[in-house]
Amino acid sequence: MRVRQGWSGEVSSNRWAKFDVELEEDDLRRILTNDKLDPSTADKLSTTQAYRLLEIEAERLVLLKLVRRYGYSSAEARQQLSDLLTEFDEILKPLHAQAGR
Repeated sequence: MRVRQGWSGEVSSNRWAKFDVELEEDDLRRILTNDKLDPSTADKLSTTQAYRLLEIEAERLVLLKLVRRYGYSSAEARQQLSDLLTEFDEILKPLHAQAGR
C-alpha cells in the first residue's frame, strides 16, 4: 500500500511550488512503533485503517511544511492537526487497549 499527499500553489506573484509526501507500509510500522505499539500490529489493521493512518501522517507532514515554509496560517493548521490527531488516536485506541495500555 502506498499513500501520496501533495500540495501545489502560488507562493508569491507568479512563483509556484509543488511537493508530495509518499508513505508506504514500512512507514506504517514506524508510526506504530513511535506510538509504543508492536510493528506487527499493522497486520491487525483493516486496509481502511492502515490507509487512513498513513493518510493522516502524510496530511500532517504537508501541513507542517506549509506552515514552516510557505506561511500558511498556523492557527488554521493547529486546528487541522488537532482534528487529525484525534482521528489518529481513535483508530489506535482499541489496539492500545489490546496491548494493555
